Amino acid sequence: MSKYEIRYIEEAIIDLTDIFEYYKSTDIKYANRILDKLDNRICILKTFPTIGKVFSHPNLINNHRIVHFDDYLIIYIIIDNILEIRRVIHCKRDYINFI
Repeated sequence: MSKYEIRYIEEAIIDLTDIFEYYKSTDIKYANRILDKLDNRICILKTFPTIGKVFSHPNLINNHRIVHFDDYLIIYIIIDNILEIRRVIHCKRDYINFI
C-alpha cells in the first residue's frame, strides 16, 4: 500500500490558522490539541486516501472527498499520488459554498 503526499492549498492553511486562533483565546492547550487531532486524521489519509465520502457537484472539476472528524469536515481531492487538502471547515457551515 503506497502512501500519498499531502499538499495543502492556501485556503486550507487559512482554515487551520483560523481554527487555532478561534480556540487559543480561551484555551491554548485545546487549540493545540484540536490541530494535532486534525493533523493525525489527515495523516491517516496518506495510507487510506479513499476513506472520505465522494462529493461531486456540477460546478466542480474534480471529485472531492469529505471526511468528518469531530466538528470539522476535511475536504480534499486525490491527484495521482497527491492528496490535496482543499478546506477544513466546521461541520455546521454550508460547505458547498466553501469548495
